[in-house]
Amino acid sequence: MKQHSIAEAQIDVTDIWSYEREQLRVEKATTSQFQDLRQAFIPFYILKKHVPFVSRIAVQEDPSLTTYYENYERRLGHDDQSAIDYFKYRGAFYDMNESCVIGIEDVNKELYTELFALKLRQLEEDDDQLKWMVGFHYHKEFHGDEKSFKDLLSSLRLYSDMLPPVLLSSLRDMADNLETLPPKEEYQEKSDLVSRASEELSKEEETPNQTSNDLTSQEKRSGENEASVLLGNEEEKLIESSCAPIPIPNEGQWTTEEIDHFFSFLYQSRGEGEGSYLTREQVETMLQKGIAIPAVPLAQKYKLLWSPRYTKKFVEYFIHKFITHYNLKEKKRILIFFGSYIEDFSLALHPKTLQNLNKNITGDKPKNLLFKPEDYLPKRFH
Repeated sequence: MKQHSIAEAQIDVTDIWSYEREQLRVEKATTSQFQDLRQAFIPFYILKKHVPFVSRIAVQEDPSLTTYYENYERRLGHDDQSAIDYFKYRGAFYDMNESCVIGIEDVNKELYTELFALKLRQLEEDDDQLKWMVGFHYHKEFHGDEKSFKDLLSSLRLYSDMLPPVLLSSLRDMADNLETLPPKEEYQEKSDLVSRASEELSKEEETPNQTSNDLTSQEKRSGENEASVLLGNEEEKLIESSCAPIPIPNEGQWTTEEIDHFFSFLYQSRGEGEGSYLTREQVETMLQKGIAIPAVPLAQKYKLLWSPRYTKKFVEYFIHKFITHYNLKEKKRILIFFGSYIEDFSLALHPKTLQNLNKNITGDKPKNLLFKPEDYLPKRFH
């Protein structure tokens, strides 16, 4: 069996929502079905205590956020709702791209079964991944309770309108032969690796006084909670000098060579007199440990050499392309990675400004794009 991650097996409503939005785009779902599902998912983000990226309270305490807040308000009323990746709740806006994992203890049995069925829709053509997911829930969520787990699998027949017959048949076979699922130890080993990585994150780099003074007391608390959720750590601080780099899960299965090739656009010559965004040596230093948050951000960060023709927006567009194919759920942590090395993205190192940076890097294609992402992306992503 090929290697899979814990994230692949968990029920993350963000994954489900993204998948169902794609089904709408290719006309395999109706707008009303998608909107019903979108509204049904919103309470989960509140249940899991997600932090808003901007709120009415924040605007009251920092009027400079007014235009930012109003832009998101306007989009809710005018834009195509299938393109909206956030929601408003009690005067605050929340990001639906943030990972939102739901466990069996969070909801009742009926709702968990429906979420389980929605998750399965993504795996219908991958029997190997199907076994990995089913085994995870059997061992980790149901703790090996055969009767309860078989009841869950049996209940999935109620969702035959969304699950293909071949998948339901595979699930029946698994229910009859639970011993063929991956052993509990495989999931424990994966969980231990994640736990050890989380434990290494304990303290954030000290931020400049002027930045700290700009924060309201509520936003300080909000930022602390955001960092905690973001890095899976109970402490509000991000980085401790004695820690090893923290790798970011590579859901897109990029090889080292593919990563190096993609970011070679940063040091590619732009023609006579234009130079490049960074030097090759700078890019190699940034990537020497892979896509991993360093123990300590670079003291003298690299500055992008951009011009009216080769703008910073080009780099943001390429970074968004990379994040989309590497691990969209970890967008903020990937921005922290870049902010640890590149001055132009150092706003990512502070929770408050990370929120703004996260929302501003949207993947909007710049005009007169002089580099083509297809020349740098692995062919499987074309």
